[in-house]
Amino acid sequence: MFKLEHLVCIAIVCTLILSCSSNNTILLEVDPKEALIDEPVLVRILNCPADQQVMLRARVMDDDSVMWISENLFIPEDGVVDLAITTPTSGSYTSPDAMGFIWSMKPDPFESILFSSKNLTPLMVSLQVYIDDSLVASTEITRLRIKEGIQSTEVRDNGLVGTFYVPENASNVPAIIDLTGSGGGKSESRAALLASHGYASLALAYFGSESLPKTLTNIPLEYFKNAIEFLQHQDEVDPEKIGVISGSRGGELALLLGTTYPEIKCVIGYVPSIYRCPGAAGPAWILNDKPLPFISSSGDEKAMAEIQKSIVSGESTSFLPMFTSIINDPEAIKGTEIPIENINGNILLISGQDDQLWPSSSMSEMAMERLKSNEFKHNYKHLTYPDAGHMIAAPFIPTTISEATHPINGIFMKLGGTPEGNAYARMDSWQQILKFLEESFKTN
Repeated sequence: MFKLEHLVCIAIVCTLILSCSSNNTILLEVDPKEALIDEPVLVRILNCPADQQVMLRARVMDDDSVMWISENLFIPEDGVVDLAITTPTSGSYTSPDAMGFIWSMKPDPFESILFSSKNLTPLMVSLQVYIDDSLVASTEITRLRIKEGIQSTEVRDNGLVGTFYVPENASNVPAIIDLTGSGGGKSESRAALLASHGYASLALAYFGSESLPKTLTNIPLEYFKNAIEFLQHQDEVDPEKIGVISGSRGGELALLLGTTYPEIKCVIGYVPSIYRCPGAAGPAWILNDKPLPFISSSGDEKAMAEIQKSIVSGESTSFLPMFTSIINDPEAIKGTEIPIENINGNILLISGQDDQLWPSSSMSEMAMERLKSNEFKHNYKHLTYPDAGHMIAAPFIPTTISEATHPINGIFMKLGGTPEGNAYARMDSWQQILKFLEESFKTN
């Protein structure tokens, strides 16, 4: 006959067994656990109890020490939650997506700021699985922003301000000049990522850094000629295979450099203007000590009045109506279009159809028509995304913020696009950029 103490012991053992079973049988599978930041990962939660919701929480700290978080609930299918095929029942995204747990992250506490990625240390993403508010599994994944073995050198030759990245044991490889847009400084993260894919890259500042001009005004194009010559004299670089990549005002600059210097054999422009726009105080670009013609019109008066009203009130501001009115005015753009048919290599343009800063999609289509009408002899392509805005870049970082304060002028701006649309545009365009670079340098 069982005594009371026997029953108590049995109850304790059963409780421990159930506890161990519920905690230890849940498996959080991630493949790979360490990868470059532009590589997708597969996440699966295995051995889930039937008919119970499973929550996956993801957390990462950006380079400004802001915590970004996503939380999503799933109903397992045959005991499995596979992010690539399982639809969230609620949370930060709505359709099956292997990388949804990353791009759908939001800052905590929430504010309209962009994800800061200015360093090259690995991003550590924490994953936690909860059932009925109990933590049942966890792991951490490493997102590398630069591949092991990449060498970097600070460049200050002939007035240049940049960082030169080369793959380990590189010899006679193509090189890419990587430029920023209106935010100034250097694009370290993208340049490091390009080097991680086998290219020499020069993250080059042209204003807003060290001895360079403080604002985007009167930037001499000869400065970039110095950058081309620097690359041509590096032992690791094939001097005949040099390209340029940038976005926004930098996309405009990339096209301009391609038309000016035949040494550039391919041009990649994110959300570019095909017209020379003004600088912060006068012309943006000069060549041979002479300012290049630029758009001097401020556009439709009604559109400008609405913009000024929005800026004064502190609301997020779309500059799209102003720029649309400008490019639709033949007199305003006369003499300012960049003669892109003179570029000595392949051209890839990338745009968002919901760009709220300026009509990058329409301008890129105009570029395609200009190239076609001039029987451009090299390859050219325009990637345009219906639900993307102005912030298209490398993939797999949070894309939930569609308005933010400009780092230079302090204006709170609308950027456009949906989180899903921006995430897809980043992923798809980056894959096509890598293919475009391979094909461009193979034929040149």
